Amino acid sequence: MTKSKGFHYSVSEEELECHQQRTVEERIEWVWQTMLLLRAVQTREERIRMLEAKWDKNIEYYHKYGFPENI
Repeated sequence: MTKSKGFHYSVSEEELECHQQRTVEERIEWVWQTMLLLRAVQTREERIRMLEAKWDKNIEYYHKYGFPENI
C-alpha cells in the first residue's frame, strides 16, 4: 500500500482577480485564518501526514527524534 501525497485544487479566474485586489494585510489575515481553521479540524496524525507531504526530504529528522508535542 502506498501513501498518497499532496493535494489538488482549482481556482477560477474570478477568484484570482478578487484575490489580487486584496491588500497585503488582507492576504496575511486570509492565510492566518486558513491556518487556524486547519489547526482546529486536523488531528495530530493528519498534521504529521501534511508535514510529510511538504517536507519530503527533511522529514527523516522528525521520524528519528520525534515530532514536537504541539504539532
